[in-house]
Amino acid sequence: MNKRGWPSDKNISKVNKILLSVIVFSNSYIVILPILPKADYVIKQHITKPIVVNPTEENSLNKIDRSYNHLILPTIQLDYPMLISNNPLTIHRGVWHRPNTNLPDKTGNTVLVGHRFTYTGTAVFYNLDKLKIQDDAYIVYNQKIYHYIVNKSTIVPPTATEIEAPSKEAILTLYTCTPLWTAKERLVFVAELKEVL
Repeated sequence: MNKRGWPSDKNISKVNKILLSVIVFSNSYIVILPILPKADYVIKQHITKPIVVNPTEENSLNKIDRSYNHLILPTIQLDYPMLISNNPLTIHRGVWHRPNTNLPDKTGNTVLVGHRFTYTGTAVFYNLDKLKIQDDAYIVYNQKIYHYIVNKSTIVPPTATEIEAPSKEAILTLYTCTPLWTAKERLVFVAELKEVL
């Protein structure tokens, strides 16, 4: 403190450095966090073995853990627990089964949703846009494996509640927000049940 009671230039300099560090750290977090899932996906493509599920090979099926309910999308290397809950906040924890839609063991529309990007939760569907027509999708539910084939991809407005409508056929509907980093529309994939293993 100087004679007038003001902090010294040395103390002001320290405070400025601390504030500058906080600002740089915060901005780095905001800029880098959105690209981390993409970097993770690219790294996994190069250093991990892809998820391989081949229903015609008994050995391949034996490698699938049937002890919990989960969604497997081999093309995008996704293997994540399927969370069943009536609480909408469940979506922040991963792949959420939408209430009032069918579960895989009942014929109808099984709807699973997940975040594509979030600062506060798990972005399980960040790479969902890489899924393609004819790709395989698997749900392990109650120790059975439900094998689906993707047959439709579309983008709809958030008001398109028909994507969760009941169906006579056994189908799987996956959707998330799009374009990336926005909630402007919904990216939707529909797959039809091929077999139960």
